[in-house]
Amino acid sequence: MQCPKLYKYKYLEGYRGKATSPMKIGTLTHKGLEEYWLGKDLSDALGAIHAMSQGEEWGENKNEKDDWWDSDEGRIAYARCRAYIRGYYIKYKDQDSLQDFGKDPVTVFTEREFTFNLNGIDYKGKMDVLIFNHALGEATVIDHKTTSSAIDIGGSYFRRLPLDIQLTIYRQAALEFLKEQSTTDWDPPLPRVIYDVVQTSKSVPRQKTKKEGGHPVKKRKDETDAEVSARKEANHETLAEFSERMAKEYTSDEVYPWRYVRHEAMCTQAQHTQRLMELEEYVNLLKNTGFLEIRNSTSCGNYGGCAFLDICLGASTLDSAMNIEKLEDLHPELEGKKSTWISYNC
Repeated sequence: MQCPKLYKYKYLEGYRGKATSPMKIGTLTHKGLEEYWLGKDLSDALGAIHAMSQGEEWGENKNEKDDWWDSDEGRIAYARCRAYIRGYYIKYKDQDSLQDFGKDPVTVFTEREFTFNLNGIDYKGKMDVLIFNHALGEATVIDHKTTSSAIDIGGSYFRRLPLDIQLTIYRQAALEFLKEQSTTDWDPPLPRVIYDVVQTSKSVPRQKTKKEGGHPVKKRKDETDAEVSARKEANHETLAEFSERMAKEYTSDEVYPWRYVRHEAMCTQAQHTQRLMELEEYVNLLKNTGFLEIRNSTSCGNYGGCAFLDICLGASTLDSAMNIEKLEDLHPELEGKKSTWISYNC
């Protein structure tokens, strides 16, 4: 949908743009949120993201070491991620309506992979969270997102969700799951899909204010540039001080509630059916090799810029570009692992 040529590069030829810093931050934050939905304490969630960033074992998983997290940029991003997880726990842990399961038997799956066939088309993917209420025969999908965009409920970020094809696939996957749980021929209710959004920060270590015990720097008469720079450096936040400020920012009663928003992507059965029909049309287009040669130039700047822009411009090749890598597995995000889950009142 973003660009036919991009689809060909990624899913037919097996090339991917290397993970950018926003992707790495999103992945690390997702890991902390996964621990939350498995009923773990905040200390467990922080331990999980530390293990992932350092390539250490956590639970049954062995993480690969990414040296980026040891860079100055990576350490600052890691401090932000810890703040995001702390704020999430404070916002939801003791008053989470989605995790208030009462007396109903409920199972919560995290990182649940799915495969189903609909009208001759195979669908595969992974849901961040799937909540199954055994008593009511209902399912809810939670989709985690991190963004620096404004996430007010009335804004454009959420308004487009009824048209989102990805959420349509998740909704149908949960529906297929419900059908598998039943021993009778029945039509289960359409699953709910919740967009669970964390607003990220672009903050970096800064000059300390007087309130923070600093001494704002202004150039003095007859002072050299080198002397001014030295005083600025002395008044600059350390990484520890920056981490503390971020933690306060994401746990302050005046700030943190607005950085976490959950929004249900409302959808009727008729709308869901229409989205599935549209998806089938996209699949038919992808069968046309000529269609896969079309470039959608309006998407070249999406999400910080397409990794394949230089390829399309002829300035580089797929095998020589430094920001592109060739994958052996076309779908590395589908590892084939069993979903992690926890049951309540079962």
